[in-house]
This record gives sequence, C-alpha cells and structure tokens, in this order.
Amino acid sequence: MSNAQDIPVWEKYTLTIEEASKYFRIGE
Repeated sequence: MSNAQDIPVWEKYTLTIEEASKYFRIGE
C-alpha cells in the first residue's frame, strides 16, 4: 500500500465530488 499513490487518488476523487455537488445544486 503506497500512501503517495493514495494522495493523488483522493485529490481526484475530491474534485469529482466537489463538481458533482455543484451539478447537484444546479439540478435541484
């Protein structure tokens, strides 16, 4: 298990979540 690889993965996931949240807010 590499922490260095987990950091970028989380960052990409966070960006996706943030974008999804914005889209959800606009949709509702």
